[in-house]
Amino acid sequence: MDTGLRLTGTENSQVQVLQNRITNVVNGSGIEVQQSGCLIANNFIQAGGVGIAKGISNSGSSNRIVFNSVNITGSDPVNGRAFELTGAVT
Repeated sequence: MDTGLRLTGTENSQVQVLQNRITNVVNGSGIEVQQSGCLIANNFIQAGGVGIAKGISNSGSSNRIVFNSVNITGSDPVNGRAFELTGAVT
């Protein structure tokens, strides 16, 4: 599975992912966030393929994900997602 950008690490890291252009992600996620306290803003993401195509996948908490543009060009209507939120709700 292909990933354009993956954020993993400690909580409350205050990482900022700003003004990126992530294209040609095939069967994967454009931005995958697995940590907390991040700002993901003003990015353009294009993901496609035959299977899974996700723009932004977030499993962290307290992340601010705002003003992003996502273009899903995959052929799977069930697994094509602009935004996916996973994890426990607290």
